[in-house]
Amino acid sequence: MKAQIYNVFFATTILFTTHTHTLPTASLNNSTFTAIKTGVICYQPTIRGSRLAATRDCLQAALLLPDGSDAGYFHVGIPDNDFRLPMVKNYGSCLATVSLTEAPQDRSSWDHISYVASQMAAICSVGQYPFGQTGGVTSAGYLNSIRVTLERASEGVGDVSQQR
Repeated sequence: MKAQIYNVFFATTILFTTHTHTLPTASLNNSTFTAIKTGVICYQPTIRGSRLAATRDCLQAALLLPDGSDAGYFHVGIPDNDFRLPMVKNYGSCLATVSLTEAPQDRSSWDHISYVASQMAAICSVGQYPFGQTGGVTSAGYLNSIRVTLERASEGVGDVSQQR
């Protein structure tokens, strides 16, 4: 599924000038959830200290998130399983972070989270897609409590994800 999403994004050229966008719906275990209920907040280009990263790097970072179409309860702490957060993946100039915001847990799947991250990378892209820059934050999950962030990685940041 990730490869299909990736290929769809590279097949189009997108240029957006607005700051907040809404993503289409996505399927999660035969139920339809709104991929992003509150919209996407895109980071804007600045002269100094930009939070934007290369769009291609962010698409790759989204693909590095774990695979899995099975829904589960994303959580912090114990138990140490496939749905434990935070999860951080780095590729080139981009840092993809998945964390939990308000609720103690939220239901989703890793394929859904990767889809949301890939959509956000495309929607927030500044410049000719996919060669421009991107970055932003949004939420996902049944309760909308899973935060997905794409931003420029600090110098020297490696893959700091949980090791399993």
